[in-house]
Amino acid sequence: MRLVEQAKQLGAAIANPTTLAWADYALAEALVDDQPERARAALDRAISRARTARNRFVLGVALISIGSLHTRHGDPARAAAFLREAIDHWSQAGNWTQQWITIRHVIDLLVRLGAHEQPAVLYGALTESTTATAAYGSDAARLRSHADTLRTQLGAQRYSVAVERGAASADDEIIHLARAELDRVLTALGPADHA
Repeated sequence: MRLVEQAKQLGAAIANPTTLAWADYALAEALVDDQPERARAALDRAISRARTARNRFVLGVALISIGSLHTRHGDPARAAAFLREAIDHWSQAGNWTQQWITIRHVIDLLVRLGAHEQPAVLYGALTESTTATAAYGSDAARLRSHADTLRTQLGAQRYSVAVERGAASADDEIIHLARAELDRVLTALGPADHA
């Protein structure tokens, strides 16, 4: 928190929206589990400042974070809208590392909404794609928990078929599936104002 304050002071002193956006992003990451409302406000500021600065990287990571935050502590429609925007953002940038991080949060959202087969397909792709990086920490723990839930809900046979389908899919096919699932969520829940 001390470093965030230092970054905010520096960013304000030099009128640098990128520094301010990163400071807000870091603040949100520090607060996301304990103070989600403060984290959400910080991410809203980070996104706004990143757009002002035209800093596509900080914008993209902030979109993932706010989508994840809404998945765990907020409105699922807003989560879907932010994650959908993040998928399009990383597709335009060609950044597979961040794209797969986004897919982790799509899996999280779908499982929390009671979906089973499609998140299992996404999980199979995530765990087998050569362009995906391994999850660690709380992300890895959440993925393991979701895999256990999906295996239980689908049964071992259906779970294996879904995971194998994902593992055999091309990366672009998986991104198309994730978009389609998020669009389905948005249609079912209604549009979300996330700007």
